[in-house]
Amino acid sequence: DLEATHRFALSLHGGMISLNSFVPLPGTDVFNAWQSTFAAIPDIYDYNQLNPKASFIKAIPQEKYRAKFMDMLRDFDDYNSSANGVATFHPE
Repeated sequence: DLEATHRFALSLHGGMISLNSFVPLPGTDVFNAWQSTFAAIPDIYDYNQLNPKASFIKAIPQEKYRAKFMDMLRDFDDYNSSANGVATFHPE
């Protein structure tokens, strides 16, 4: 669940939080299963682990996934820029 992951990452109080989106590599079983499920095959070069466009999740509409991904990126960026994130990542 994206929201549970979001809350969990923030609750860890780590030095830095990063977010990656799952992107299967062409030729792998996971990619082939995804490809057989969806008619349109995107240009794989448009998809990478940091791109909110890279939604290979069937359980959530792509626009909802993108919106949640961007919310998480903003929150994680805010956390990483906060005094807590900076202090933990760069102790004095």
